[in-house]
Amino acid sequence: MSKQHVVTGSDPAPRYMLLPGDPGRVPIIGAGWEQYEEISFSREFRYARGTIGSVALGVCSTGIGAPSTEIALMDLAAAGAETFIRVGTCGTVLADIDIGTLVIQEGAVRLVGSPDAYCEPSYPAIADRDVTFALIEACEQLGVAYTVGLTASTDSFFRGTR
Repeated sequence: MSKQHVVTGSDPAPRYMLLPGDPGRVPIIGAGWEQYEEISFSREFRYARGTIGSVALGVCSTGIGAPSTEIALMDLAAAGAETFIRVGTCGTVLADIDIGTLVIQEGAVRLVGSPDAYCEPSYPAIADRDVTFALIEACEQLGVAYTVGLTASTDSFFRGTR
């Protein structure tokens, strides 16, 4: 008997996952894939999988904030997903970053509480180097404007701090 997951059901998840916040972005992302199949949609979690070439991909909306993201991440990891890339909108405090520039984060200041259940608050949130380099390479191959740097993740949407 297979384990039933909140997001993925009883099916295994693809290794690579894209994580937008908004459920409406899931079919938009999947529209660019060669194959696309929506698996589930419950609350803020809309989950689909598909392929580009021979690469199996998944996309799952996480809703707003770290607590709902934690639910999606833990469920997807338990179903077999290994690499997670957050995709969505963000703001900047730097005037030289133009609107539409992709932000590839090397690490994040954690101003949220959910990660504290998994590691000490002083432990840094650092991105995987291989994934970071792959994102940089993809932007350069596609000719897409990007910047690499540190970001912050906060529990407050409007204030931006705890």
